[in-house]
Amino acid sequence: MSVPDVCPAMEPLYWQAAYCAESNAALKCCGICPNADLLGVGVRLAFYLQILVTVVIGFVSPKHGVMGAWGATILTVALIIPAVIQKQQRQLSLHHATLVLNYAVISSLVSLAISPRCTIWYPTGIPIPESMSNPEGAPTGLQHEPLAASSTASPIQTPVAQPRQARQENQSKRDCPPPPLVGQPLIKLEGEALERRHRKVQVPTCNTYSQYVSISPQATFLWAWVIILLTHPSYSQRACSGGTHLVFFFGATFTAHEINTTHFSVWPCWLFFSLSTTLVWGGILAHKVLKKEGEERAEGQHRYIQFTRWGNWVMAFIALLLTIMYMAVSETQIQKNHILPGENRFSSVSSVAMLLIAIAPLLVVTWSKLGVGLKKIRQSIHAIT
Repeated sequence: MSVPDVCPAMEPLYWQAAYCAESNAALKCCGICPNADLLGVGVRLAFYLQILVTVVIGFVSPKHGVMGAWGATILTVALIIPAVIQKQQRQLSLHHATLVLNYAVISSLVSLAISPRCTIWYPTGIPIPESMSNPEGAPTGLQHEPLAASSTASPIQTPVAQPRQARQENQSKRDCPPPPLVGQPLIKLEGEALERRHRKVQVPTCNTYSQYVSISPQATFLWAWVIILLTHPSYSQRACSGGTHLVFFFGATFTAHEINTTHFSVWPCWLFFSLSTTLVWGGILAHKVLKKEGEERAEGQHRYIQFTRWGNWVMAFIALLLTIMYMAVSETQIQKNHILPGENRFSSVSSVAMLLIAIAPLLVVTWSKLGVGLKKIRQSIHAIT
């Protein structure tokens, strides 16, 4: 069946299937073919849920923020890789290409904006006290010797003033300390305890690397997609590309034909604006990580710290406005373009898979919180009994 030059009054499913199969050869645009696997209603809903899940995890359980970041990264990569493949095969329309950019920016922006609340970005080490250092070959560990039972204790003598026999007795006491007195705790950190303690210190650092790994691919794929859109302007359904409505800054709408003829600067400005979101909030995240120790400075810098806290709320509010803008721009563009039926049906495997990926971090955090709560309840019951 050949594609007709004139669109029929009604669009039955069999005609739509034939039209979309040969859409690149059509001489007249009868509508943009649906792409339910890439941007169906389930996929769009998954991105909106992922935004909500990332924000909830950032405020409710900051230590699990890496899970939200991984969920956002998986969704973004799962969206961009098929888009790149479809674009190389001339199966991606201009309308869907811009929507891929918008949703990738939304996911990256929310992840970067909420990441400063995640505690794993600020690993803190446990310094070894000077009393634990043992340059003279004393036994491993920190041991507090029991105080003398007599209230008239002799003054502490230096090793030089003590006789040789007394120094040997003190050394033997350090090697084999007597048991503590009644009511006096014995503080003893042996080598294995110190090793376990410092292994715990390394956990935040490993989580920090995991957070870096989770955010870096997201920004990398977003940048790669922007470069592809800027340097490779070929899309499917060429007959529909010129009349495709593209919605940009705060609802400004242009057709592709208008951009090519009179407003070409709008296109690169929109692409670079989308990239600037990752640059700005990525720079803010790096600045906060590097300057975290500066929050505990001298009292004279209290105003600077207070201003920084107010600045955090301002930047979070700007990120919220930009997220709402990208969501509104995407949905407005969907409404302004004539999309053939099939994209708003919640029946594709990708829609269900994306939704499960979006809510998976929240399920893990909820299970972890329930486990901690149940453990506390069991401890309370054992303490009572």
